Amino acid sequence: MTASDKKVFIIDLDDTLMWNQYNYDRARIEFLNFLMKIFNRRVPNALYVLTLAEKIDRELINDIDPKTGKRFGFSGTRFPSSLVKLYEALCTEGWGTYLQGYAQQIYKIGLMTFDLKEYKKAGLVPGARRILSSLRKRGDHLALLTKGDPEVQEQKIIALGLDKLFDDAQIVPEKDVALFAAYLEKWKGHGVFSIGNSASDIKPALEAGCGGIFIPCYTWGFESIEIGKLPKEQRERFWQIDTINEIEKIYSQL
Repeated sequence: MTASDKKVFIIDLDDTLMWNQYNYDRARIEFLNFLMKIFNRRVPNALYVLTLAEKIDRELINDIDPKTGKRFGFSGTRFPSSLVKLYEALCTEGWGTYLQGYAQQIYKIGLMTFDLKEYKKAGLVPGARRILSSLRKRGDHLALLTKGDPEVQEQKIIALGLDKLFDDAQIVPEKDVALFAAYLEKWKGHGVFSIGNSASDIKPALEAGCGGIFIPCYTWGFESIEIGKLPKEQRERFWQIDTINEIEKIYSQL
């Protein structure tokens, strides 16, 4: 393999290499059960509660965390705080009485989402470890790029043993064009590809000049990509596959 043959794969973590959304759903189910208990079975229907939960969680991304003075963003405190705000909103609507002790218990329920033992138990998505090992054997460079709370993401990386499978890893607050452009600059003469389930993994990479390999897993509204709306030049560097295993099928096209 010559230097120019070497490929660089920048790979997302959540819902690309590991299933992550179900952890939030586990916490929401526990939250609903807790509401039935503290509201003495007088609760609004689950669809209403879950719709309101998603609305509050999304709004909180841009709100300021009073404990840190910074945006909640994708921090580990955002989701537990959103459940507390949801509980408060339901109490304001008249479903129950707001008590600080209950709020503290609900915050702990939200922390279920970041259960280290659960990460280890669940492991990577089917085929991911084999594909990563295969790419390494080819001599390709593997970079893990994930956004979120640094402490939470670092725990995931270590729990899943990804620190042993990747050449380098970055935990960032956002993925933007400049970030992917820096990869291109560092790896001049190589094919550089971003792999992920979200528009934020693919669109800025395409704009920077990288290739994009999209593995749809629509856990957030932000994640969809309308292929037809991409500029023609970007479409030529875009691939969509159903599972990470299909990287082997398209490898010769990259």
